[in-house]
This record gives sequence, C-alpha cells and structure tokens, in this order.
Amino acid sequence: MATVELGTRLVVRTAQRSLPVRLLAPLRLDGAWSVPVMTDVTVGALRGILQVETMGSPAEIQVELVREGPTMIMRVVDGAELERVQRRSHVRVKVELPVRAALLEPTPGVPEEFSGHTMSIGGGGVALAWDISLPVGEGTRMFLELQLPDDLLIPAVVTVVTGQGRCHRVRFLDIAPIDVERLIALVFRTQRQLLAQRRR
Repeated sequence: MATVELGTRLVVRTAQRSLPVRLLAPLRLDGAWSVPVMTDVTVGALRGILQVETMGSPAEIQVELVREGPTMIMRVVDGAELERVQRRSHVRVKVELPVRAALLEPTPGVPEEFSGHTMSIGGGGVALAWDISLPVGEGTRMFLELQLPDDLLIPAVVTVVTGQGRCHRVRFLDIAPIDVERLIALVFRTQRQLLAQRRR
C-alpha cells in the first residue's frame, strides 16, 4: 500500500467546503491509520472524503478530523476503504498559460530559474514551450508555477515524460488535488468555448 510523504498537501471534501490539510507525519494508507495534520478547521470534529493520489491514479477514502489537545488528527472512519475513482484528467486542450520553473537537481547549462508557457493542459500533466533550450531528458524533475487566467498561481513538482530542447511534456508528481480540479475546470471551460465558437 502506498505511503504519502510528510508535508504533502491534501484536500478533505465535506458537504460545505474543500478543506486543505498538510501532513505532519508520513501516512500509510492501510489499516486503522491516523496521522497529525495542520489545517484551519476550528470545530471539534468533522467528517469528509480525503482525496489522494496513489500509484499515479486518484483515490478517495472517508475520514474524520478530530482535535486531541493542541493537535488535529486525521483518521480513517471505521470500515472505510480506499476506492479508486475515475477522473477525466486524460482530456487535454490547447491552452497558453505563463510558466516559471526551476530544476530540482542543478544541471550544467541550465539557469537557476527559467520561463515559458503551456501549449496544452490536462489533469495529469502539461506540454510546455520554453523561452530557452533546455538540455534535460526523461525523468528530470522540476518545480513549476503556472499562472491561471485569474492570476492564481498553481505550484507543482513534475517529471519530464518526453521532449527535448525548447519543448517538453511533463507529468505531475506533486500537486494539490484542489489545483488539479482547477486545471480540469479550465480544460472543460476551454472545451465549451471552442464548441460554442464552432457552432457560430
């Protein structure tokens, strides 16, 4: 069973809101687990659905947040099981968004920070065009900051899947689930706009 690393940002969805949480200890998603978390919840306890990526695919499990002294604990609800969910992240559309990036491992010939723009976007990754040629290949990890049309910034850690020089396709390794949902919403909003234009 997969382990989610210390410090990972996750989202618990309740009927009223989406609640960001940050793990204060590694989380192993099996058995009757519990883990301390950081969150802005102030009530004594609540239940919701935890969204998490496991083995590259989305999954959900019912959890509860309870306060134990000064610490907020997230734990699995008795009898709840991790369920894989189908998400339409394979859909990809052409969208240009400004991007700033930096390699996680310093590489000769690559500046500390560089920029470019997206060529296409999906829920699982993006295709990128850089302002400079980058001597990086498959498996290279980098930190990205994508700027949405409303100026909201989406941070993510990605790995290069394919490409060379000024163009690369990357897959998300670490991105907040709520930011994935924002990208998917942008994808389908763009699709609707394109369909509307074709009908005119």
